Amino acid sequence: MSPFRLHRFEADQGTFAVAGRHTATALEVSEIALLSTDGWVQLDLDNPRVKALLDSLEADILMALDGRGM
Repeated sequence: MSPFRLHRFEADQGTFAVAGRHTATALEVSEIALLSTDGWVQLDLDNPRVKALLDSLEADILMALDGRGM
């Protein structure tokens, strides 16, 4: 798996900073932060709502990584 970091990733659910590892079809996220009105807020990867959010973002993140030529 290749490491990645998206410093600013825009999605329907908000603006995120995401880091982890990936292949063309799989994603392992090690960090995710949401841009709020007060700045970046780290999200807890163990929280079920954050896990559901990551599931909904996975295809978009992989597409963004593919668009970067990774």
